[in-house]
Amino acid sequence: MRKYITKKGLIFEISSRSISVSDSLGNSSKTTNKGKFYINKLLSKYNDKLLLEFDDELNDYSVVINNSNLYKKLDGCIQVCSNIEYLLIQRSSDVIIDDLISLDIIQSIVETENLGLRLNKDRYEKILQRYDKVKDLYCVQQHVRYLFELVRSEIYHAESCVKEIVYLFHQIIKEKKDEINDKEIIYTGLLGDKVGWCVTDCVKALATSLDGLSKILHYIDDYRLHRKVKKPKVLFSDLVRVKKFKEDTTFKQYLDELNELFLLRHDLTHNQLFYPVRQRVFIGSGKTPLNSQKFAYADILIYDFKDGCYTRALGIEGFFSMKRDTISFLQESIHKVYNFFHYCISSVYGELINEAKESNIESFWAFDHAKAGLKLNNRDYYMSVIIE
Repeated sequence: MRKYITKKGLIFEISSRSISVSDSLGNSSKTTNKGKFYINKLLSKYNDKLLLEFDDELNDYSVVINNSNLYKKLDGCIQVCSNIEYLLIQRSSDVIIDDLISLDIIQSIVETENLGLRLNKDRYEKILQRYDKVKDLYCVQQHVRYLFELVRSEIYHAESCVKEIVYLFHQIIKEKKDEINDKEIIYTGLLGDKVGWCVTDCVKALATSLDGLSKILHYIDDYRLHRKVKKPKVLFSDLVRVKKFKEDTTFKQYLDELNELFLLRHDLTHNQLFYPVRQRVFIGSGKTPLNSQKFAYADILIYDFKDGCYTRALGIEGFFSMKRDTISFLQESIHKVYNFFHYCISSVYGELINEAKESNIESFWAFDHAKAGLKLNNRDYYMSVIIE
């Protein structure tokens, strides 16, 4: 049994034989599962789409992307990021990788929640002096790790905002259940404000993840080409200057697709009063019933976007003539950011692997993220990656 929540807040439970549809008020109906085409047709009947998929391993919902969910997809990127982190610095013949791993272990002891294991400042500085030869490489490795974690964390933050919007939809519907029988109303209130805050947070989180990715790619460029250790002061708009992708048409296409997200982050940050202060949430019940059962739903619209900029339809705040769906925009933005992130790290990793082969490097050490839930305290959390 697969369980989903749609962008309008409906709950779909799908088995090989049946499809059960319900809403936050407990209304439900069951119909025969006639295949993927039938499911898509049923969703389109409601002008709806699958938004969240319940993941047993996560024990929570995750945004649907690429016929899977974000949790599974992004989790698979983490090890690639770690491999980049270590392969980047092990290309030099004079790298003392054991010292770098030792520093990594010591750093984890410094950060541990077990206060009894923490090192005092003097002892920590003495240990760093011992590894003076690799301190610059250690800074590279740690900074790249931090940026990868930033990107991952912000994408998950964006996903959390989308989930919170759906949960707020359910609360709003329950609060106004007596007012939406066979009709649609516009809700404004504290819960609607929270929906608006989540939309803003989601957009800013995704934009921040792209800022982090820009820093990663510039940092890797500078280190590979010039052995610079200086942290780059760049943002999403500087991605066009990444040397590795200068002639990459696919990379440029991703940037074009993400431009609207970047513009929306700018407007939400610097031009908030351009939009209505209170988020309008459309809630209703009774449209296109299934097996004579009516369902309660919710929806929000996103600002009109035309000729490369956001506009006010008829010059009226809060009036959206294009009737674009905000939740779909956020889901698609998460999808695009994930795809872009995956494309970039796959390209960088592939190039580093080729360079390693040319340097006759047959294997390298990397942190094993399959054991990431455990505290680092020995070398068991590192693995040797064979270059094939």
